[in-house]
Amino acid sequence: MDSSSHVIGKHRLSRVRKIISGFVAEDARVTRTNSPVHLQLLGEDLGVKNILTRSMPTRQDKHPGIDAMLVPLHDGYSVVIEERAPETRQLYSLAHELAHIMLLESDQDTELVPRGPRYRSGAAEDKEWKAEERFCDEIAAELLMPERVFVAEVEKVGSSLENLPRLANLFRTSLTATAIRYWELLTEPCQLIRWRPTEGRSQHFKPTWQMRNKSRGLSVCPITASSIVKRNEFATVRETWKTLRTSVSRECLLAKYMTDGKRYIRPVSFESEHLGFGGPGNRTILSAVYLGRHREYV
Repeated sequence: MDSSSHVIGKHRLSRVRKIISGFVAEDARVTRTNSPVHLQLLGEDLGVKNILTRSMPTRQDKHPGIDAMLVPLHDGYSVVIEERAPETRQLYSLAHELAHIMLLESDQDTELVPRGPRYRSGAAEDKEWKAEERFCDEIAAELLMPERVFVAEVEKVGSSLENLPRLANLFRTSLTATAIRYWELLTEPCQLIRWRPTEGRSQHFKPTWQMRNKSRGLSVCPITASSIVKRNEFATVRETWKTLRTSVSRECLLAKYMTDGKRYIRPVSFESEHLGFGGPGNRTILSAVYLGRHREYV
């Protein structure tokens, strides 16, 4: 995911479901438990001859890093998955590669017909390749966390980041993937921010990406340094970073907006939630900023 704000719309989610429905019936898909066995059966229907786990090139090998690879064969496909990845990541990678097949075989995406290898990598640089990778992630999310089932489960447990671990365990997905699914299916405008340690400074952190769902006019960015607003500076994120506990607070962000054709920036206080997880060397904070729940910062 790139660092710019990404907005997803209903038409895109509808297109994802339409592509999937061309290969598997919705009723059959939403009643399946999310397990490698069921994805393997879907893979067989799509022409996957084998699913292999191997040690793939990493960034330490001066390579952009590969999580999985789809290799066309003369009579189908082979899927290769990074064997050192956690089970949830391997499962998501498999769903992602199946999404590539759906796009390649779909009449809606004839421009993708060239049958070269496909890679799931976090460092795609080509613009068109990034777009395809992002779309495959969205298809994978719908395969693993069908909208109808996911929304029903959120209604059961409550709409809050603190319930993400329970949802992630149910759908066998990572906390980050579950948070993105939660964010994109929310019925209110929300900006999701991921924070990671600054390289070489474990006690300092910065936003590595942020995404908006349904808010097309308002854009915000976090205040992380003492300059414009010294009273806040995302204090609850810092506390969550230390304790890894889920917390709810009001946080100040810089809101960007247009009025009478002019662009303005002002500090605004938003209701926010923060979820911390991971070990000392891989700590992550996810923040959900509810853009409709705000007030002027005084």
